[in-house]
Amino acid sequence: MSVGRIFGWLIVTGYLLTVLNYFVKWANRRWISKMPKDAPGRVRFQSFMRFIVKNHRYFGMFTSVALITHFIIQYLSWGFYISGLIAGSLLIIQGSLGAYGTYVKQKKNGPWLIVHRSVAVLLFLGILVHVLMAKLT
Repeated sequence: MSVGRIFGWLIVTGYLLTVLNYFVKWANRRWISKMPKDAPGRVRFQSFMRFIVKNHRYFGMFTSVALITHFIIQYLSWGFYISGLIAGSLLIIQGSLGAYGTYVKQKKNGPWLIVHRSVAVLLFLGILVHVLMAKLT
């Protein structure tokens, strides 16, 4: 496996860790918060959730750095792929929205959050198409 591919899979891993933020909060609201406060499953899950939520922005930063590294390595080795440009652009937009919400808005709610979540879905599709296209070539 090439170094460029390793960084590609690091991007996928970083993306999955980043989007876990939404899903652990959803699961907590839906099921975990209804469990007794001292239930072992609740305590373990909330510890995991705190780790994910606290590090959400760092997972995003890691993913962005992995993207830049992946792009440089793959471009120098294989050239330019339009599916990679689309997925990479969505990731840059997503990271920019996250930075905007964190450092400029400093609010959890608002239209930017809806766009941030919508781009996360589009990014999933972009990554999926890019990985499938890479498998075909």
